[in-house]
Amino acid sequence: MIRITLLFLLLTFYGNAQRFDSGIQIGAIASQLSGDQAAGYDKPGFEVGGMVSTQLNDKSNLGFQLMYIQKGSRKAQHPEIGDYTFYRSRLNYVQVPLFFQYQFSNKISFEAATGLAMLLGSEEEDQYGKIEDRKAFSRLEWIATISMNYLLFENFQLILGAENSVLPVRRYDGTELYRLDKDQYNSLLRFAARFKIKPTQE
Repeated sequence: MIRITLLFLLLTFYGNAQRFDSGIQIGAIASQLSGDQAAGYDKPGFEVGGMVSTQLNDKSNLGFQLMYIQKGSRKAQHPEIGDYTFYRSRLNYVQVPLFFQYQFSNKISFEAATGLAMLLGSEEEDQYGKIEDRKAFSRLEWIATISMNYLLFENFQLILGAENSVLPVRRYDGTELYRLDKDQYNSLLRFAARFKIKPTQE
């Protein structure tokens, strides 16, 4: 985490030094993992990171981010209906998406991004504890995201978006595996805040 924080600070410094916009983003995540027999965006998490962007014209910007993000899935127990099964997967990533932002109005913009995420660690557990001998997740994930951004105050945006794996993060090989019945993809919804730091004009 210390190294990641230092990279965030370097992104901010670089943005100011090169006359680009830089900024910090933090958000709440609700995620799921397809093919684990636990439907629904029930796994909470968070994301935090930095960004650098440059203005292409009056309506559009291009930039990239460096983000730490928590993904996975969760199935809760429901003893009131006799369901005592529990499952949770935790997937932690660092990802670097390249994004394009189009400004519809002074307040509202659309953003699309794609990039790679590197898996830092993963864990699965059920009602009996940690699940051993798991089929490994891919070390790299190709992601695609879309969002609508709302400028609440000057240089402060609220972001509502979605993200999905483009390729499977864990492949199903046709054999009987615990909670794996098809290729698995990360899916998530995000609610985030982004604070932009404008370079000082000389």
